[in-house]
Amino acid sequence: MKKYFYYFFEKLTTFYINCPEDSFEYGKSFRIPKGGLFYGLKIKYGSLSDCKIPFESNNIFNENNDSILVPISAVAKSFDNTKIMKIEFVEHVRKINSLVNEVEIIKKLNALECQSAPLLLDSSNLKLAFLKNILSEVDYRTLSLLGVKVVEYMITEYIPYERKVSLADIVLAMLEQKSLGYYQGDLKPQNIRFDSRKGLCVLLDYDQAERINKKVRDMSASQFFSWCNYRDSEKYSLKFKNWMRHFGYILPKISCFFLLKNGAFDLSKTSIYRNQVTTNAAGGIYHTIKSKVIFAEGVRTLKERALLLDKVEFELNERVLDVGCNAGLLCHYLFKRGCLPWGVELDAPIAQAAKVIANILNVKSKFSVLDLDKDHLPESFDTICLFSVIHHTRNLEENCLKIARCCKRILIECRLHEKGKKPIVINGNTSWESTSIWDYKSEEDLYEGLSNLFPNFHVKRKVGNADKHRILIEMVKK
Repeated sequence: MKKYFYYFFEKLTTFYINCPEDSFEYGKSFRIPKGGLFYGLKIKYGSLSDCKIPFESNNIFNENNDSILVPISAVAKSFDNTKIMKIEFVEHVRKINSLVNEVEIIKKLNALECQSAPLLLDSSNLKLAFLKNILSEVDYRTLSLLGVKVVEYMITEYIPYERKVSLADIVLAMLEQKSLGYYQGDLKPQNIRFDSRKGLCVLLDYDQAERINKKVRDMSASQFFSWCNYRDSEKYSLKFKNWMRHFGYILPKISCFFLLKNGAFDLSKTSIYRNQVTTNAAGGIYHTIKSKVIFAEGVRTLKERALLLDKVEFELNERVLDVGCNAGLLCHYLFKRGCLPWGVELDAPIAQAAKVIANILNVKSKFSVLDLDKDHLPESFDTICLFSVIHHTRNLEENCLKIARCCKRILIECRLHEKGKKPIVINGNTSWESTSIWDYKSEEDLYEGLSNLFPNFHVKRKVGNADKHRILIEMVKK
């Protein structure tokens, strides 16, 4: 019975949305300046009453207006399958945003480094005459009679259909954009894609998106979803429906309930957390995160480290690198201390998670994927933090030399005895291989050993004792 309940609970917390696959038929192609070659123009039509037009159209057409099909918008795909183009012929009366406004929203999300928004590649306008040979004669004539001379377009990255998208991944995307000040406002399967490169859900189509105020941005996850229900009911004149209405009715609502705890969203149910490999803790989560918006139950908090780091001086705008940042807790602390933090992480999914988490918690920090055994550091820093990490690399001496060349100060947390391990993923299976080992008899021996590992550095002081017999040491360049 217990096993059956666990299976049922797991199904509820991993509810998947079946997204429609894109289909573009090869037809007439056209080339956009700076955009490349596109094909498969798919047009959405509406009636005259659906269109925002600047003059009375009754006198233009000699037929029943309700029977006239007007091209309102269209999409096309690039031949190299990397870009998608959206064209707006006329504005739709039921859309909050014109294409120009939609472009501005995506630009803003890109500028804020939103991970759940598509990347805007280009936007401009075209003379209608440019599309004369692409549009049907009827469509071109209709638009010409309506006075359309110029059409707006935008080009974004193309995210192909990969698989079904979990409700948890959709929720994570919504919460990231909420913290950045936007609600996408039109959540349905065709407006959702799973980007396998990021391991994240990306929300498409912002013609119903709206800017939200600080009160909404500061809501807990459960409060925000209630607000989404209210907003959609108000906007679309719906009763007894909610923002998940396009995903079915009962099951998604039940599933969403099981994704929350005390009003916060459980990060462990997302794809990026399920696919991360850099911790072999029982629950598969290293950093504990607790906020009213998101939470993760890990094996490590920042409480003990923060008490020691409070004794360390940091200058305003000091550039600090955290090697092996995991979900980014140390970067969060450093940001609050006025630093410019940058976290690097071996595991791509968890590095991606760190970016999203920072956006949700309003932390300004860079995050990137880096394997110290293979890669060079991105630039020079004032301080580099090595918290229980350097012995988990294979090339210890070489990596310590890399560190020493790229900073003025090192904060290292370690023990007298260390035996490192590193995850190796082969065909989706993770194993742990031994890396570097050291064994010092005393703290003085450790200080001497570290001074030898990091050329031109000496131990300035022992900051204090951390948990699990670890020591926090401050080293500076001679």
